[in-house]
Amino acid sequence: MPDVRSLSHEEKVFFAGSIRDLMLEDSSIANAELDDLDSLSDRLHFSDYETCLDEFEKTVPDEEAFTAAANRIGRPKARRVILDALYELQLRKEQPEDEHKGVFGKLSELWRKTA
Repeated sequence: MPDVRSLSHEEKVFFAGSIRDLMLEDSSIANAELDDLDSLSDRLHFSDYETCLDEFEKTVPDEEAFTAAANRIGRPKARRVILDALYELQLRKEQPEDEHKGVFGKLSELWRKTA
């Protein structure tokens, strides 16, 4: 599995926020999801997740800013790392979203159009 060491700081900040948004899609975060996040963070070598998430929350206040930040992620490798990890987290949710909905679906569609 790819890891976040291949991502720029800006890409990691966006990725951290995307993870948070995915986890909050069903309005609650189960303990199993937090365990999955810890496991995924370890495997991806995302040791600065919390710092990146704090920065995301300060710089991406709404849906429009989220879309703008997503559009700045232009490298195919970065997009793949982000989408692969989000997909894995989505599958592990207690009630997984349809893959065409939510954060994963939005990013897949947006990045497919701009590829």
